[in-house]
Amino acid sequence: KKLVDLAKRANIKHFVFISSRTAGYYSGAYGLSKLTAEHYIQKELSSWLIFRPSEVFGVSKNEGIEELIKNVLNKPYVLCPTQVESPMYPVFLGDVVRIMHDYTFEKMVENQTITINGDHGYSFKEVIQLTQKISKRNVLILPVPKFAMMMVQKMGDKFIAKLGIAPDQIARLYSAKLTQKLSYDLYSLEEYIVSLVDKEQKK
Repeated sequence: KKLVDLAKRANIKHFVFISSRTAGYYSGAYGLSKLTAEHYIQKELSSWLIFRPSEVFGVSKNEGIEELIKNVLNKPYVLCPTQVESPMYPVFLGDVVRIMHDYTFEKMVENQTITINGDHGYSFKEVIQLTQKISKRNVLILPVPKFAMMMVQKMGDKFIAKLGIAPDQIARLYSAKLTQKLSYDLYSLEEYIVSLVDKEQKK
């Protein structure tokens, strides 16, 4: 809000906001805060551009889909949430940056919300199976039904922290998410997993 207000006072010509594909009313505090920010930008500014990246891989942080892949490569078992409504659409960090730059500085798009997602949708199980196939590892898949995840969410922050997950992440996991078809050649999740496996074998 402060940044938008400052931009308005300073007559900033174009405001670019990086939101999230999880932006929504039922995506926990994180998703709701992103959606609220989007609405404020659209209301207060005359020229804006909003990006909603999907699940990003190729980052240095060991979280999200990155953590899932590395767990398959390094652990004997992997937890697998089930009954997730919206598939993951993983997209490479380099492609996200390239698309953002193109829309902002080349196409100079204004007053649009752009969802940046990969070409292919995956369930958690499909990501695990793809990683198993490429790495030729047999990992025990432990399905976790939705009711169990919701029970964990209600048990409180202290208990959930020990599991390496926050309650808000569970809300985001089961929220409905949109996708958008953009005309770009993208680095695939499969290619990325192959590169990770090659690195592991060279160690």
